[in-house]
Amino acid sequence: MSDQMSIAAMIAEYETALDEVFNQVFSAVDRSFCRDHFLGFESFHSNVDEFCEDVAGAMNPVKGQVLVFFPPSPDKMTRFNWNQFENWLLYGLGYHVRDMCLPWCQYGKSRIRECAECREAARNAPPEGIEVIIISDDEAEGDGNVADENVPEGDENNADVAEHVEVVEDVGSDAEVINEAGPALSDESQN
Repeated sequence: MSDQMSIAAMIAEYETALDEVFNQVFSAVDRSFCRDHFLGFESFHSNVDEFCEDVAGAMNPVKGQVLVFFPPSPDKMTRFNWNQFENWLLYGLGYHVRDMCLPWCQYGKSRIRECAECREAARNAPPEGIEVIIISDDEAEGDGNVADENVPEGDENNADVAEHVEVVEDVGSDAEVINEAGPALSDESQN
């Protein structure tokens, strides 16, 4: 009788983990693409169930790491997330799902690079209280001191002036947005 209860508890625990992984992975990808490219993401739709089953059944560090790559709402799958996930597949604990998921990384990065709607959908909102200045290609060729143009003269060291973060968009390559917070594996998620 005790063995049957133990098996039932293990099954319930696995199903709970599967639901958690599936919901987070699916929703992170869904909110990070335009509608057409999300629906056209065939390799994801055909393999997400198998991927989530593998992750839910894996040891805890694997599940924790995957949930960092596919962030909870409202965060999105940026190119940084796709690059980190790709590196995890190639060099980390993701070797057993590598063949299934590498096409996801390529698709995700290419859609962000090539589709303005996907690029916008994958953009995370800046933290509150941070003023973000986007530098166009024309401005980037200047003296590189564009962020200072919005600070009143003499107020460079004034603590009341909003903190400035310089953000550079490089749509034509896999270069990442400067100062964008992305997934980082903490010591806790590796235990």
